[in-house]
Amino acid sequence: MAKALRDIGKAGGKVKMVGFDAGSQSVNDLKNGDVQALVVQNPVYMGYKAVLSLVEHLEGRKVEKRIDTGVKLVTRDNMEQTDIHELLHPPLSRYLKE
Repeated sequence: MAKALRDIGKAGGKVKMVGFDAGSQSVNDLKNGDVQALVVQNPVYMGYKAVLSLVEHLEGRKVEKRIDTGVKLVTRDNMEQTDIHELLHPPLSRYLKE
């Protein structure tokens, strides 16, 4: 969508756009001002909660039907804050062992 706005000369905030997820192009579009915000989930936390829920299920415990793993609204103003930056660039080496 941001490319389409660039192609017709409406990027850079002329048309306000909010994206979803933290793909590399979306993050670049946010940095460049072609996207004003991104709604971002935490995939590491989602995986963590999924494994915990599986273990609870296998142990015969009740598992919630819906588990809110949260979302953050990322803007150019907050994208360098530590917690937000880690959503955009997950520190995988912290979690993956060789």
